[in-house]
Amino acid sequence: MIKRQVTQQGAMTTLNGSQLKIPEIVKAAFLAGTDPEHFGYWGKLESYDQKICESADLALALWISKKWVWNTFTDNERKQVADWFLQVNSLATVDNNWHLFPLTVQLVLKSLTGILRVDIKLKKGSFPAAEPTLNSHNKASKPLSMAEIG
Repeated sequence: MIKRQVTQQGAMTTLNGSQLKIPEIVKAAFLAGTDPEHFGYWGKLESYDQKICESADLALALWISKKWVWNTFTDNERKQVADWFLQVNSLATVDNNWHLFPLTVQLVLKSLTGILRVDIKLKKGSFPAAEPTLNSHNKASKPLSMAEIG
């Protein structure tokens, strides 16, 4: 039988008896992944990018580990991580459940920072839609302006 021990600080005893400090690993991953100068940078997000989906999972992981990771970041590190996530606000997504991914990121950031930063354009009679929207013939159409929404 394999016995695992996890301490209050999030360290796990491995099979060879050494300590695996999970919060330090997660913290290092977030700092590397959100630093454009680091070889482990997750990259710039683009519209319709798969990383939009992944950003929601990363945001949830950060929220779950808030006590051990987010709360130990310096102000500059928090800004770096938040800035990477904020890219998602202005990107176009596929018009389906992908709208949930930026929303998840935004709600996690609000929970972590206390600030809600949302950049959503509404199309009359629909859920928030990112540019470009698709018409019934799957052709890109221009989003309605606030004047057109009325």
